[in-house]
Amino acid sequence: IETNTFGSNALVATEWGFEERVVEMNRLAVRHARAAIAGLPGRYVAGSIGPTNKLPSLGHVGVVELRQAYKVQMRALVEAGVDSLIIETSQDLLQIKTALVAAFEVFDELKTEVPVQVSVTVERTGTMLPGTRLSAVVATLSPFPIFSLGLNCSTGPDEMARHIDYLSRNWSGR
Repeated sequence: IETNTFGSNALVATEWGFEERVVEMNRLAVRHARAAIAGLPGRYVAGSIGPTNKLPSLGHVGVVELRQAYKVQMRALVEAGVDSLIIETSQDLLQIKTALVAAFEVFDELKTEVPVQVSVTVERTGTMLPGTRLSAVVATLSPFPIFSLGLNCSTGPDEMARHIDYLSRNWSGR
């Protein structure tokens, strides 16, 4: 089960005046997810990390500010006991790299780690929102020790078929 923390970072929370409650929101979301699967064997909690409302490749946010927002959210999720993190609905390759760096910094600081999944969104144009091709995503993320790389959202299953085919032939991991 995923936590309901897709937009629970300081960049998004600021729009609603909740930036001071980011840690609390993430911890409560893990608690609720754990309660939902209590007593059900073989169930896990994935901490959802959304793309924020600002794209670093388009200059909406600086990498340092984005990394810090992700670190606060990820630290809260990991400390609360998620079994994995999922950086999802990613629209910007620089955003993904920044989130991955933040995750591995948090793991180093906490002296622990959980599997990290990444899921990207490919538009009808065949690229991510800023124009990045899936081949660039594969090449860029290959050195990172991520648990899995997948696709989600944006287009329907028919339009995703060629991207799924590409990923299955060119991504060496899950």
